[in-house]
Amino acid sequence: MYDGSQYQLRSYDIGNEKRIYIHDLESKSHKFYKNTYSPKFQKINIDELMDMDERSQKVLLENNYNDILIPEEYIKQKKYKISNVYDLAEKFKCKRFEIVPLKNSNSWNITDSSINDVKELNLESLINLNIENLPDIPDNKKRELKKLSVDYYKAAEHELENSNI
Repeated sequence: MYDGSQYQLRSYDIGNEKRIYIHDLESKSHKFYKNTYSPKFQKINIDELMDMDERSQKVLLENNYNDILIPEEYIKQKKYKISNVYDLAEKFKCKRFEIVPLKNSNSWNITDSSINDVKELNLESLINLNIENLPDIPDNKKRELKKLSVDYYKAAEHELENSNI
């Protein structure tokens, strides 16, 4: 049995570490393994990328979906030769390699600490958020839908607890 997605599906998964959970239904224990094989989506600061040695660049880029963040002023100033940046994509066999121009260098603050601030939501919260964002639905109907989702979720939990699976 597995929980959720074991690999990143879209760019909104950036910073969401994926793992594979192995559930032992007899002992009611589980163990998880970090997924280090599947491609990741990532946003990379051009300065940090170009300051890395070749080995570090390879580890970062290879087999991944990469958005390279570069301020427009760098492009105008020709701080980096863009063709050399694109050569990295070919060299390290990236799944995707895209230059993302930014209005200014202050808008690229994608750091490990900001990635860690990403809020993970459980299924109930995701459903409630989607219900809340439904357009043209009155608030009382949204409350009814949220209550229904909770009832279905509890029924599913109860079914799992009472099954032999």
